[in-house]
Amino acid sequence: MQRLKIKHACLAIFAIVLNTSCTTEPNSFDFSIKIINGSNQSFVMELYSIGDLYQSNTVKPEGSYTCTYYAEFFYGFSGCNQSNTRSIDSIIIRFENDKGYTCIDRNSGEVNQNCIPKKSFFIENEQTFSKIGATDYEFLITQEDFENAFELPE
Repeated sequence: MQRLKIKHACLAIFAIVLNTSCTTEPNSFDFSIKIINGSNQSFVMELYSIGDLYQSNTVKPEGSYTCTYYAEFFYGFSGCNQSNTRSIDSIIIRFENDKGYTCIDRNSGEVNQNCIPKKSFFIENEQTFSKIGATDYEFLITQEDFENAFELPE
């Protein structure tokens, strides 16, 4: 009888340790993305989520815009919607001369014909973004990007 009580006590302790030592919560991190205007022209950066304008920001020459979000993984600019109900799925960069870029998330199924060549705001890797810390990234808009910008619709 005593031996049975000890077995039950050991089993109960094991179950408690097992239950409290395992977690299903993912590790999340604070990510930061800074868009730097390396051109000599101001631009407006419009962030859209499912066709709705989420946010519009003017970035002056040598200025920047920073987006931060808390997530398990780096999602590029897709994670920048702070409401966490819908992700950012397109970005328009509009320079003062009405030229710029329309960049659409590759997961939307639409074709990115007018985005900055060889750059993407939505690729979740370090080919497009410069990693400047464990969870901090930069994206540079250059003078060359300004000079090669596309005509944008009004």
